Amino acid sequence: MKPQAESHLQPRNFFNKSNGQISLIWFAVFLLVVSSEVIESQFPVKTLPGFLGDLPFTLETGRHINSIRQQCVSSYIGVGESDDVQLFYYFIESEGNPKDDPLMLWLTGGPGCSGLSGLLYEIGPLTIDYANSTLMKTELKINPFSWTKAASIIFLDQPAGSGYSYAKTPEASITNDTLSTMHAYQFLRKWLVYHPKFLNNPLYVAGDSYSGILVPIIVQEIYDGNEFGEGPKINIEGYILGNPGTDTSDYNSRIRYAHRMALLSDAIYKV
Repeated sequence: MKPQAESHLQPRNFFNKSNGQISLIWFAVFLLVVSSEVIESQFPVKTLPGFLGDLPFTLETGRHINSIRQQCVSSYIGVGESDDVQLFYYFIESEGNPKDDPLMLWLTGGPGCSGLSGLLYEIGPLTIDYANSTLMKTELKINPFSWTKAASIIFLDQPAGSGYSYAKTPEASITNDTLSTMHAYQFLRKWLVYHPKFLNNPLYVAGDSYSGILVPIIVQEIYDGNEFGEGPKINIEGYILGNPGTDTSDYNSRIRYAHRMALLSDAIYKV
């Protein structure tokens, strides 16, 4: 069931149509406050174990530094009630033209698989060098087919309990498709506030496997949020799904498919 509009936990009157000028002013002030307090909305990663030399691309995680205290404040982006859910991410800027190339939010399936699996095993710029790896030491190598050649990608650990993401309370660790969808939606809006230079880039929400259930809902929430006037406005362009799950009826259809492809005999199929 699609989450109701009342489930949105982000302010929805930054771009209120009835008082648009005032809302725009408040949103501009909000951005100025964010930029003055956060000198880095990121934790840049220059090197990684198993990779020789500096990384040939821009990689960041979710840490930001407060300009007043000059110290790390958080390694996560908080979502949910009272920011009880803390979501971790890996962000890799496009190796092409980050200013104009699309921005992508990537959700790995599971549910509960870390975004790191999508980064290392699927579409990221690094992969494991199995030929030179051992049980004691893993070597990394460049993936020449990485999607980051043409897009900036956020690999998100979600829901809480996936990868490095966590919940502050036992109650916040309890989740479902509706909650995890709303948390991903909130995360995206907060991330764009911390990264305003990507606000105009066309956005795609993408994922595989179990994310086939979540991605379309997130996209609908983005369209609804834009219509309701939630800020910042997201330049949504579309979504991408790879071998997606949709609902439990998928499992029954696999039997019919296997039979039609002659993978199951008539006798076994009839049983």
